[in-house]
Amino acid sequence: MKLKVHPDAVRNAIESERFQGAQPLRGSLVDPYLGFVRQTLEQHPRLLATRIYVMIRARGYSGSIVQLRRAVARLRPQKHEPFLQLQTFPREQGQVE
Repeated sequence: MKLKVHPDAVRNAIESERFQGAQPLRGSLVDPYLGFVRQTLEQHPRLLATRIYVMIRARGYSGSIVQLRRAVARLRPQKHEPFLQLQTFPREQGQVE
């Protein structure tokens, strides 16, 4: 019986069991400071990552600014669109080219 599935897809599905015992990802140097970073961003959402870097560096952070910038990008509150969506009823507005 043909499954109409590429042989590589079947092979990958069968061999996926060997990844079950894989070691979990190790933590980042930023992980112990994420609570502080999250709290700081809630109070000051526009605070730059370089300023947060100086703040946690004083608390003992020994990682790089790049790791911190990635964490800040994930934790920073999302920006909302600065405009309202215009909604009209059918035949309320006409457009002509």
